[in-house]
Amino acid sequence: MKMNSINGFGLFVLGICAGAIITRGFLKAEYAQKTKEEIESIRDFYNEKITLQNKVEEKSENPTEKKVEAYKDMVEHLGYRQYSHEHVHTSEKVQEDRPYLIAAEDFGTLAGYEAISLIYYSDHVLTDEMNEFVEDVDDVIGFESLNHFDDYEEDAVFVRNDRLKADYEILKDNRPYSEAINLTYQ
Repeated sequence: MKMNSINGFGLFVLGICAGAIITRGFLKAEYAQKTKEEIESIRDFYNEKITLQNKVEEKSENPTEKKVEAYKDMVEHLGYRQYSHEHVHTSEKVQEDRPYLIAAEDFGTLAGYEAISLIYYSDHVLTDEMNEFVEDVDDVIGFESLNHFDDYEEDAVFVRNDRLKADYEILKDNRPYSEAINLTYQ
């Protein structure tokens, strides 16, 4: 009887080992294929980038404007995000002293500027984190900024107001204010 249980246990261990070896082989082959595909994707990306770079260099004999245009084409074609916000000119910021969009990476980076989070609900209500209404939306963040959700970050917009010395992170909530506030206080 004792010999049978030893043989049974041995077969059980042998089955586990065989299963582990087969699984390892399967996973190794699967991840090798994924790695190969990823390497090919990166190779294609850089080959395309080199091709575009060569086009830029070919145009480099032309005046500077054409070279700049070639680089813009390359940046656009490769799908890079443009955080320069060309629609907001420095002279406009100084003259109008209006809030303007900034990149997520710039949020809260200026010394002396307060970093403030706001919530924008689907029914066009803007509140702070304590659910207090923002009274003068245009003066604080500018109505125009609310049209730029998902342009640079998913469900978020970042605004700087130099006059108020504040950076604002505006997070989009797809619920109406009344629904969100009821859930908060239940």
